[in-house]
Amino acid sequence: MATNRDWAAKRLSYDAYTVGWTAVLNTELETSRLLLDEEHELLPSGEKDSNNYILGRMGMHNVAIAFPGSGADTYAAEMMENMLRTFRNIRFGLLVGVGGGAPGLPNLEDPSKDIRLGDVVVGDPSGIHRECPFLYVWQPYAAVAAAAYAKDLLRVAKPNEVAALPTVVDIFTTASKPSLEDQVAELELQLKQLRSELSELANKPAPEPPKEIQFESGKWMSVYEPPKVLEHRITFTKKYTSVPVVIASISSGDLDKAGNFRLNVEVKSVDLEGFELKVMTWGDTKVYSVGVQWAAFGN
Repeated sequence: MATNRDWAAKRLSYDAYTVGWTAVLNTELETSRLLLDEEHELLPSGEKDSNNYILGRMGMHNVAIAFPGSGADTYAAEMMENMLRTFRNIRFGLLVGVGGGAPGLPNLEDPSKDIRLGDVVVGDPSGIHRECPFLYVWQPYAAVAAAAYAKDLLRVAKPNEVAALPTVVDIFTTASKPSLEDQVAELELQLKQLRSELSELANKPAPEPPKEIQFESGKWMSVYEPPKVLEHRITFTKKYTSVPVVIASISSGDLDKAGNFRLNVEVKSVDLEGFELKVMTWGDTKVYSVGVQWAAFGN
């Protein structure tokens, strides 16, 4: 009786392979290889492809099985990406192997927790590893079950239906590259936005020329005897279009010899025509006269 190892290996082209198969663990790889109906001669890996391969036929489909090199720390997604650089006619990919589940004792209260060998498990990583040690006495069995199911899946997948599918490369290229219609629509949108901005700019009134800053200053002298609070209004000699900024300071005073006092002046209010000064003192002394310097800045 002939076995799947009793043939002369065929050599096919890269485009002959339409199914991509990834196996990360050695147990997954050996199981997948044993389930091939025939094994083909290897082809050299393409540029920037670090995968190792086993090539063959499973049912009516040519399959490229990718696995990492010795000691390589490779993710399945990275392996599939490398595969597509070499086998550009792949229609779909299969990740076949151990899914991280482990058999446990039957749970009579919750049937969903009754995990048996051969079951398909959707794992919850938050709890399963705390309850079950990671039993490696079960990985080969799980790898066989996964590979056998994948082979059965390929058995019912008709080759003409697979050939009618777009290649994975085409799917990625189409998803990342907009169509000509999309590019034209994007250009029309940008042109419309540019016209709107130009129209808004054309209708925008020209900015007013900067107004010259006006400045005036003066000095006010008054007889003053504390503890009175003296208020005085000063009228501007220039016309302002906005309320100017006014600063004032004590410039001089005819004081007695006590000297233990404080003299202060503040700008109480400002409008377009003038401002109010407020002069006050603290301390046991007399001020016979006071002088205030002031300046105004504005448009």
